[in-house]
Amino acid sequence: MASIEAALEWLTEVAPDILRIRVQLPFPPSEVSVWLLIALDGWTLIDSGVADAPTRAPITHDLADPRLSGRSIARLLLTHFNPEHVGLAYWLRH
Repeated sequence: MASIEAALEWLTEVAPDILRIRVQLPFPPSEVSVWLLIALDGWTLIDSGVADAPTRAPITHDLADPRLSGRSIARLLLTHFNPEHVGLAYWLRH
């Protein structure tokens, strides 16, 4: 049985070289996932979460996680134009 700490972890490896970050939202649904896929030149981030400080803080923390092996975000893919998917795109770019 998984530990409570593991169940509450926001950054998880779901398959080799594929990471999931659970991002809480200030509106329903209560959370979405952003995904990290490894490539030769860095990570591909799929979606970004809503643009607010409570979302930026855990994303900033998770992007510094050792499981990213110090590689940076090489590209950002957005699945669709909803605030919980594109909100942090500008912030991540700069």
